Amino acid sequence: MSSSSKSIVSRLIKDIGIYGATDFFTKLVAFFTFPIISNALNPAAYGFVEIIATITWFLMIVSNIGINNSLSRFYWDENTTEGDRFNLLKTGLDIIIVSTSLSSIIGLLFLPFFYEIFPRDFQNLTWIAYFSSILLMFSQQILSVFFDVMRLRFNPLHFFITTFISRIVGALLGVYVVAYLKLGVDGLLTIQAIVTIATIPLGYFFVKKYFIGGSYDKYWRKEIISYGYPFIFTMVAFWIFGSIDRWMLLFFIDAAEVGIYSIAVKFSMILLMVSTALGMAWSPISIKIKTDNPTSYKKVYADILIVILSIIIGIAGFLMLFLGEVIGILLNEVYYPSLIPGIILIFSIVFQTTQQFTGMGISIEKKTYLFARLTWISCFLNVFLNYFLIEKYGSTGAGVSTLISYIFLTSSYLIYSQKLHYIPYAKFNLNLIILGFILMFISLKLNAFELNLGLVLVKTCILILYFILVYFILRKLINSDLKEFI
Repeated sequence: MSSSSKSIVSRLIKDIGIYGATDFFTKLVAFFTFPIISNALNPAAYGFVEIIATITWFLMIVSNIGINNSLSRFYWDENTTEGDRFNLLKTGLDIIIVSTSLSSIIGLLFLPFFYEIFPRDFQNLTWIAYFSSILLMFSQQILSVFFDVMRLRFNPLHFFITTFISRIVGALLGVYVVAYLKLGVDGLLTIQAIVTIATIPLGYFFVKKYFIGGSYDKYWRKEIISYGYPFIFTMVAFWIFGSIDRWMLLFFIDAAEVGIYSIAVKFSMILLMVSTALGMAWSPISIKIKTDNPTSYKKVYADILIVILSIIIGIAGFLMLFLGEVIGILLNEVYYPSLIPGIILIFSIVFQTTQQFTGMGISIEKKTYLFARLTWISCFLNVFLNYFLIEKYGSTGAGVSTLISYIFLTSSYLIYSQKLHYIPYAKFNLNLIILGFILMFISLKLNAFELNLGLVLVKTCILILYFILVYFILRKLINSDLKEFI
């Protein structure tokens, strides 16, 4: 592996650590504050919170227009000069302000309708909650641009600080106003909006030097929107992709099966946090690699995929092998059936992670409409498979459908990417995938809910054997010493 690949992998792993820690602490706080808030609110009030969140989520997707993806794609492009970068960021910020303002106005037009259905007689749930959610959406969109700039300029520490204040402090204050001050839903959404708005000056302080001197540019407006708008449809498809399993389980079986599947999904989210952190770190650095290494970037991409895939499969293997023991310790027997779908869903996240590499050619050649088309096809495939598998196999069938759909999606990304912009990914990646499947089948075979020292040692030896095997094969394949970063 070349020295440039080594330094890039080192930076990537460091950034993944910081972004992963940020996501971990955010979810940890959410995990502990959720029961407090839900217990302080009655189900009807909490239901209205979820309805409002769904509306604002949809408005955020539409108003974002894929700007986050566009900024990541063009900022470090070899054709983007330093002066262009100022104009690109300023144009992106102006677009997000205008589009979110329009979405906010549209959202507020629905206020009379929601005011009619809001209950007036309990837990301070009034029009204030809906109005505050619109303000929260607006401020989050502004912060999202600042977060993009922090990642593009490789300032993960600033990202952590701003995220900590805007999300974690907001969540903790939300508990205070709901559980202690008894201000209900109005207080919860209002304090979250206030904290997020108050964080905007801090975020701007961290990134203002990258905006000063920039101006609104019609060229960049066209590039940003034409590249980004297909991500609206992609995000909607992923939302359907992520929720349709539960609806079909409810339709074909019952709510209890939905609960079993939801527990399995929760355990797969552990690996998803790693995947999300990788996406945050990889997105800004990938195009910069191409700009800084115009003759060797394809080899760098290929090298990094092998290392990342080896690590991700290793983490997945650990989670799959010991998931039964974890379920046995944390949950009661009624949730034991979540083990098999949990193992399958954990392994499916491996394929979801590879999409960040298999879709590189599509991204580089700016054919983002393919992301939307292929994601929707994968979504329909998931529904089709669920129709035949869920009624017979329940949550396990839903897990298998998800795994097959992710395999299809990343494979289709790869096929189109290689046609558009060939990258010499090593055939060894397929060997890694096969090893991952072997780990999954071993996990399904050696599952146990009680701690058994002998079985734990066997599983540990299997995991160690995987890393030893991968280490020596990688060292021989890449013809370099990988000890520095494996």
